Amino acid sequence: MTPAQVERVQDSYSFIFAVGTPFILSFYDKLFDIDPALKPLFRSELSAQSEKLLMALTYVVKNLHDADRLLPVAEVIAKRHLTYGVKREDYVKVGQALIQALDETLDMRFTPETHQAWLAAYTLLAGIMCNAAYGSRDEDNLPPP
Repeated sequence: MTPAQVERVQDSYSFIFAVGTPFILSFYDKLFDIDPALKPLFRSELSAQSEKLLMALTYVVKNLHDADRLLPVAEVIAKRHLTYGVKREDYVKVGQALIQALDETLDMRFTPETHQAWLAAYTLLAGIMCNAAYGSRDEDNLPPP
């Protein structure tokens, strides 16, 4: 990611964070529309899960510029997701839902540049997580959401 992309994600995230739980619930709605079979992977109430996701997303966005802080946390989360039954291909669906929720929530603020910055951020994070959870295999690279 470029420094400009990091700044764009961080700037737009301040609005997302202010929206908070409604943004996260919109994300889950979109994710379950994309693939209803993912719903059973979420064993806790979505309100509790929403808080966890918002905290994790805040940490990731805050540390996009600092791989030394981001990498170990993302790897731990990825390995935990394995125990829930998350598959490599689910990361594409999560990315699609995230981009759709961002588009809806940010509305006119979701410029093409902001869209590209979020794609870069998600691709980076999903790549780290997939490598940690499943190992790195060229033929399994994730397509962009």
